[in-house]
Amino acid sequence: MLANAGKQSTQGIEFDSKYNLSSDWSITLAGTYLDPVYDSFVGASGLEGPVDLSGEKPAGISDLSLTAGLAYNYEIGDDIYGFARVDYLYESDTKLAENVPDSLTREVNTVNASTGLAFSNGINLQVWVRNLTNDEYLLSAFPPPIQAGSFNGYPNQPRTFGANISYEF
Repeated sequence: MLANAGKQSTQGIEFDSKYNLSSDWSITLAGTYLDPVYDSFVGASGLEGPVDLSGEKPAGISDLSLTAGLAYNYEIGDDIYGFARVDYLYESDTKLAENVPDSLTREVNTVNASTGLAFSNGINLQVWVRNLTNDEYLLSAFPPPIQAGSFNGYPNQPRTFGANISYEF
């Protein structure tokens, strides 16, 4: 059964920054701190039937989220531009859903990286890796119908490698 909260509010703070160490190096840092609450949520789906979640923290919303990045840009002669980047994403531990056990939580610690070359003739080459450290967590969880006591979840993507070739004209 699905139900919508009567009213939910969130207070918090957010920042976003970029600092150029030099013409080649830059650092980015961004984050949010959130304090969400169900102002009114009578009839929410609970583990053993409908519950009143009024005054409770909504599941699936991390209190603290941070992202940091480091980028290096360079030139090879007059015809080739290159870059190397690494970024990190952190989301503090949070319960996945209201109608699953409290032990089903998620914390995110993901590192991504990429490097590439752009040629003056319009050809661009890039290699990348997502989730370099193979961080494992569930994106969400839910109890399936007609299977009391069990739970399903959607896992995040595992470490993934790739390459791109493009042409600008």
